[in-house]
Amino acid sequence: VKSSNIYFTYVFIAIGSFILLIAVFNFMNLTTAKSEGRAKEVGIRKTLGSDRSKLIWQFITESTIICFISVAAAYIIIKIVLPSFNNFVGREISFDLFDNFYTIPLLIIFTLAIGILAGSYPAFYLSSFPPSHVLKSRPGKSKSSFRNTLVIIQFAISITLIIGTVIIKNQLDFILNKDIGFNKDKLIVINNASNLGRRVEAFKQEIANIPNVVASTNSSLMFQSGIPGGSFQIENAPESEFKTCQFLDVDFDFAKTYQIKILKGRYFSKDYSTDSNAVVINEAALKIFETENPLGKILYNVKTDEKGKVPYTIIGVVKNFNYESLHQVIRPLVLHISPVRQAGFFLTIRVRTEDYASTINLINQTWRNFTRGKNLNCTVLNDNLENQYKDEIKIGQITTLFTLLAIFIACLGLFGLAAFITEKRVKEIGIRKALGASEFEIVLMLTKEFTKWVIIANLIAWPVSFFVMNKWLQNFAYRIELNWIVFILSGLIALAIA
Repeated sequence: VKSSNIYFTYVFIAIGSFILLIAVFNFMNLTTAKSEGRAKEVGIRKTLGSDRSKLIWQFITESTIICFISVAAAYIIIKIVLPSFNNFVGREISFDLFDNFYTIPLLIIFTLAIGILAGSYPAFYLSSFPPSHVLKSRPGKSKSSFRNTLVIIQFAISITLIIGTVIIKNQLDFILNKDIGFNKDKLIVINNASNLGRRVEAFKQEIANIPNVVASTNSSLMFQSGIPGGSFQIENAPESEFKTCQFLDVDFDFAKTYQIKILKGRYFSKDYSTDSNAVVINEAALKIFETENPLGKILYNVKTDEKGKVPYTIIGVVKNFNYESLHQVIRPLVLHISPVRQAGFFLTIRVRTEDYASTINLINQTWRNFTRGKNLNCTVLNDNLENQYKDEIKIGQITTLFTLLAIFIACLGLFGLAAFITEKRVKEIGIRKALGASEFEIVLMLTKEFTKWVIIANLIAWPVSFFVMNKWLQNFAYRIELNWIVFILSGLIALAIA
């Protein structure tokens, strides 16, 4: 993997293990369910002198050969679908048997282990048939309780994946549609605005003449990690009492461009020459400074250098807005009117239309005039915000894809088992119909057992899903509440599938 994220790796391992486990259980189930078909073979071999160890070895060898054939088929499939999969997940994953000296040995060991695991129970079960009973067509009572357990585990895994998929989707919908304290629509961001140097204001005045441009503002970087912070102290606070706040350098058009609500006081204005020594704080900062009326109070920026305490006057309070990812709770923030003091900053432009292409083209023409032909790095803010959650979005898509695959594999096993059980009960069905049973009653009789399995699987999957998804949601400062409707709905979906 040339470019990877350990988060993706864990998800792949977990889902891959679940799917493999379902496949192994299917093999065990179908092999033991059809045990009567090989019962006479076992009886004849034992009668001719074959001991149990040889029969066990035979059945395990058969399952191992099937595994090796499956691995060969899987390798071919991987080579075909890997380019499309890489494009889907946005990663460069490569797989070659000869990349490392240990790849082939590990693959052989893995295949042998799966073959032995899948074939072990059928081997011990089939080899246990007594010859006298088998040859008299009485192979013994089928151990349906073990098969039932395997089906229950399969559906518990499937239900867990269904619940996880629904919760991930709901959380992503929540964070992408949450009110983040400003109007995020119709905003274009120039990410390399530092190329303008001291000509930022002149550039803003020039693009204001573009018909679709409503407002523009330059500020220090937002919506990413590394927002700078400092120690602040409000007047009359104890000398040793400092509060940590993040701070942003902004201009006079910041609140207008982002459409941020002013709760108390006012925003910076060119009509007040003293605003260069003023600050605006957010609600989170107001809370930690524990004052009901902060307007006019002095807020000291406590420096560690020779400047000591730098005084600012609080002139306003803005509504909390998310200036970082929603993984992070809104922290106390201080806005200061000044040229950006950081090496990097961006310029945000509000437009009237979502036809961004033509507007960006006009902005680019002005940009090239101001930067002597340098390339414009321009994006739509909504796209930037969604990119913060690209890993979660990909995880959601991958989980959905593999959940469908897991359900499909589970259904294959359940269908085979159901067909076999129904076949064994053909005479019973005939007698019941002869005695007047309707088709609905017959269907109900045959599905009653599967329904019981799914209900038990739900009782296992629900607490497991709750624990796992609750832990995943803790990665977000703002998250949905786990709703039992999701769990019940997922159980009903699994029941309908069964």
